Amino acid sequence: GDPGVLGNWSQHIFVDPAKPKCNYHLTYNAINHEFNQRTFNDGYHIEHHVHSRRHWTDLPNNFMNNLNKYADEDALVFDGVDFMTVGVMTFFGQYTWLAKRVVQLKKPSLPVEDVVARLRARLVPIKRD
Repeated sequence: GDPGVLGNWSQHIFVDPAKPKCNYHLTYNAINHEFNQRTFNDGYHIEHHVHSRRHWTDLPNNFMNNLNKYADEDALVFDGVDFMTVGVMTFFGQYTWLAKRVVQLKKPSLPVEDVVARLRARLVPIKRD
């Protein structure tokens, strides 16, 4: 198999069925992982969708400068894990493990069980218009 297929699937596995065309809901960011240094900051994947022409070295700073927008959009962000691991852990149903790595940008923070429910809610077929 092609690892690129697994990577692309992993990056877009959590499409929000309520907003499937919104760049902040088509994918997620995976921050604070060494994989970003080897993949031109590919973990900042929301940034890539929002600003596809932005240079890869600017993605982390732009993310940090727009945390309020990410919070307002209820964007999904994982900390300390790369997108391939997110895909594999999703495939094996390790939602609690994943939920513990979600950066909660809104306050108050949700209990892990609610984060798991949020992740599961994004793993449903998307209805096309």
